[in-house]
Amino acid sequence: MRKIPGSTSVAAGTIAILTFSILSKGMGFFREMLVAGLFGTSANLDAVFVAMTPATTLSGIIAGALAAIFVPVYHSIRKEDSERSKRYAGAVLISGSLVFLAM
Repeated sequence: MRKIPGSTSVAAGTIAILTFSILSKGMGFFREMLVAGLFGTSANLDAVFVAMTPATTLSGIIAGALAAIFVPVYHSIRKEDSERSKRYAGAVLISGSLVFLAM
């Protein structure tokens, strides 16, 4: 089987994103268990969860799209210019952080 040049870095980036996604899901599960243990079940807590659902759903969609788009674009930029790829990664990180803070 012939190896595709640069596929290792794409695979490594994909594995890193997958790892952080799994950690995020685990932390979310822990958060839900903690909230349920502290507050139990109530109409007020249900109202909070309903209010949080649109923001949570939107952030999940944005994070998934960003992960799917970032790795190939970053890889193609990095092949051309390492310094430009660092600026791109920094810009995506700052922009993404601002969007998620706004939500």
